[in-house]
Parts: sequence; structure tokens; C-alpha cells
Amino acid sequence: MGAVLVAGDGELYTWGWGKYGQLGHGDNSSSDRPRRVEHLVAEGLRAQEVVCGPWNTYVCVLEQ
Repeated sequence: MGAVLVAGDGELYTWGWGKYGQLGHGDNSSSDRPRRVEHLVAEGLRAQEVVCGPWNTYVCVLEQ
């Protein structure tokens, strides 16, 4: 299970169980603290909306 936060500036933070890479950090690490999803920053994207389900997370992003 993981948690997701969209900051006011559109940065996306995730934390929780990451065994299958579902936190979006490019690894299989779990995290007990929020970590910024750097891939979105690198691609010039900002999160607008997030929907979390039991097995997936969908993020609506906008180009900066």
C-alpha cells in the first residue's frame, strides 16, 4: 500500500510499500517518508490530479 501527495506546485510525492516499483522512483524500495517523483520533474511535467486504487495509481499530468 502506498500514499500519494500532489503539492501546490504540481510536484508529486509518494511513499509506502514499493516492492514492485509502484512508487515511481525507478527502484523497488519502500519509503516511510514522502519522496518527490523526480521523473516528472525531469520531463517538465506537473501532476494535476491523482486517483489511487488497490493495485494501481493514475496521475493526470500537465506539461509546464
